[in-house]
Amino acid sequence: MQKGIGCSCKVVMAGYRLTPRYPYPCVLEDCFPVYRWIAEHTQELSIDPGRIALHGNSVGGGLSAGLTHLVRDSPKQMPLFQMLIYPVLDARLSTDSMQKYVDIPIRKQSSIPRCGNSTSRVKGFIRSTT
Repeated sequence: MQKGIGCSCKVVMAGYRLTPRYPYPCVLEDCFPVYRWIAEHTQELSIDPGRIALHGNSVGGGLSAGLTHLVRDSPKQMPLFQMLIYPVLDARLSTDSMQKYVDIPIRKQSSIPRCGNSTSRVKGFIRSTT
């Protein structure tokens, strides 16, 4: 555990198995026990149980969002907030912006197929609240 740089918070980074060797939902299943452990050890970690937040960028943002769904469906206390930086929330890659901005430096269309067609792997992850 580390202190957050420039702020008075503690930071825990969960290690997780990587795709494609470990397909979804392995990475999410690796993150939930970390959240559960933190929630169960707040006193010894000297953290306020009502002030736990989740943060992630890119794939980590998607994991943070998915983890929030797992926590919501469990008896654990919900995180106070999420900070998702350009999260991957929809693996279908069919939004207007994904079709329009094909060759930007952060995401080359040619790198996408390496991830495979993961829509079937995220079934249940993309859900509607209505």
